[in-house]
Amino acid sequence: FISDRDGVANVWSCDSKGLDLKQHTKFTDFDVKTLDAGSGVLVFEQAGVIHELDPRSGAEHVLPNTARGDIPWMLPNWDDVGGRIEYAVDVWQVPSWTLDRSYTIHSGAVNDLTFNPAGTRIATASSDGTATIFDLGTQVVTVLAHTSEVRGVAWSSTNTIATVTANGELRRLLSRRCLHP
Repeated sequence: FISDRDGVANVWSCDSKGLDLKQHTKFTDFDVKTLDAGSGVLVFEQAGVIHELDPRSGAEHVLPNTARGDIPWMLPNWDDVGGRIEYAVDVWQVPSWTLDRSYTIHSGAVNDLTFNPAGTRIATASSDGTATIFDLGTQVVTVLAHTSEVRGVAWSSTNTIATVTANGELRRLLSRRCLHP
């Protein structure tokens, strides 16, 4: 069984009467996850690595594992932007990765972005101390000034926008004027 009785989740065992408690792993960094058993061995994940453990001998080793995604356009990559710093929001067509539109609506880095439920507007959070609501159809930008860097933004299914700043300020916007034409 998995227990965090020592502060980090590790593999433990006991007899059928709940006695003879024994700790089989002694990880101190990341928790053991998803323990399974078969053919006299235990298999578990810890820190993104799959381990095999023989509980009788205590022998444990890492199993080789290679996972490949089936969505190559999601793989991380770097694009040369010619050394310029640009604070733009780019809208791309997927899976072709064709740039549809690019909007420069901040003077600082864009930290977070979310679409409204209809997909017609975006709300952004920026290190320039503003959040914006941007209408993709009309191109109208509504700027929401904050007292510090805006770190996050969320847009609910009920058209409520929430923002959070670096200094811990949390705001909810319910204004129909900003959300509806």
